[in-house]
Amino acid sequence: MVGAHGAGLANSALLPAGAVMVQVAPPGLDWASAAYYGDPAREMGVQYLEYKIGVEESSLFHLYGRDHRIIADPQSILLKGYDIARAVYVDGQDMKINIVRFREILVQARKFL
Repeated sequence: MVGAHGAGLANSALLPAGAVMVQVAPPGLDWASAAYYGDPAREMGVQYLEYKIGVEESSLFHLYGRDHRIIADPQSILLKGYDIARAVYVDGQDMKINIVRFREILVQARKFL
């Protein structure tokens, strides 16, 4: 199973032990990516891999630049509360995957099959 961080990954609850799951995790959601999908997958015996989106792969980088605190210090945004963090990192962010880098994760995933 391959998917971007979000509700669709809840389908991982239906995966059998030994299955492989790859989460595409955007910047600013490290804790949520692990807590909501990574840790539960491992507990179910699913081989879990994570592709962390580089800042250049995020639309936030193009909107705000590398030095803006949304990019440079996501924790400062997360501390403002769930609604603000969600608006920025979930609802306000698109991802454009670097296929060359992503291929490395897919090669790792295939080894588990």
